[in-house]
Amino acid sequence: MKDAIGSVFNLTLLFTFILIVTGFILFGINYYKAFQVKNELLTLIEKYEGNVELESFKSKAESIVNSLGYNPGSDAVNVVRNSGTNWSCVADQSWCYRKVSASEELAGTNANVKNYYEVLTFVSVDVPVINRIMARFDFFKVVGRTKAIRLR
Repeated sequence: MKDAIGSVFNLTLLFTFILIVTGFILFGINYYKAFQVKNELLTLIEKYEGNVELESFKSKAESIVNSLGYNPGSDAVNVVRNSGTNWSCVADQSWCYRKVSASEELAGTNANVKNYYEVLTFVSVDVPVINRIMARFDFFKVVGRTKAIRLR
């Protein structure tokens, strides 16, 4: 009887270790997806010079998101929408962006307005309870910024 209890403890410890290692691997894969989608979207926004409302931009962004298998769900997007910040979220693709303006003085007289865009993607683990908890933490959000885009 003593050996049976010891082997149950060992098997429980082994399965717990396997679940923890698998969880870290899955988190790493999903973090990589979010990071890659963010980089691709930043490149696309720079290519279109900030014209994110064009249909061709939207279709290419959708193809990027679909080709990389990025789908974190709507929990994180809903948290960002309800936070009162100025992020514009693309709900069906689960990423957000915002336009930030900055002015640069040229020769002391004229102001040349520059814009840059920030893109926000989310890390997801396909466990519903954990996704709701993770959506509230900034650690599970990936944010990036484009180069300055000058208005013409």
